[in-house]
Amino acid sequence: MADFKTEIVIDRPVAQVFNFLATNFEANLPKVETNFLYVEQLTEGEVGKGTLFRAIRAKKDGEQDSSNRDFFKDLDLNTLDPELRSELEEIFLEVTAFEKDRLFEIVRVGEENKKILENYSFSPENKGTKVFYKINFDSSMVRGDLEKKNRELGNSKITNFALKLFANPILKSGVKNGLKTMKAIIEAELKPGPTNV
Repeated sequence: MADFKTEIVIDRPVAQVFNFLATNFEANLPKVETNFLYVEQLTEGEVGKGTLFRAIRAKKDGEQDSSNRDFFKDLDLNTLDPELRSELEEIFLEVTAFEKDRLFEIVRVGEENKKILENYSFSPENKGTKVFYKINFDSSMVRGDLEKKNRELGNSKITNFALKLFANPILKSGVKNGLKTMKAIIEAELKPGPTNV
């Protein structure tokens, strides 16, 4: 299993940050992770432990057009042209921990039963919020991607070694960049509210 931890301070009070990331997860996930084209809450009621979501995401990074929400709602990915189907992934997400203004944890289950556990812990930091982020996933997911990339590059032993050598630093950098993007979006969208007590 691969396990990465990092933290970031967001210049907004805990209640605002928690509401953006957890309480309004369905609306805001595509803003924070732009390759998510569609997110739908499957269970009734407010977000809490046990809440389930279905999402469709583009496998390639980069900003996607999520404005066609209705198109994705009833889309059966298996009816798509194989080339287009290979570009999309259906993911199911479950909230596994939810403590208002303190903790939000989700498990993502993707194709081939690939699981990712994400944990967000929140604490006051001056007038802002310190977000501790932890992600845990099966490292074989990365190995499979690396093996595929190596085949694309000609199955070189040197390329394979380089890909494996730099995989962890690249993943850690990606996680940190994701949090920086999240911080920028939250601070741009939310006006400063009452300070933390």
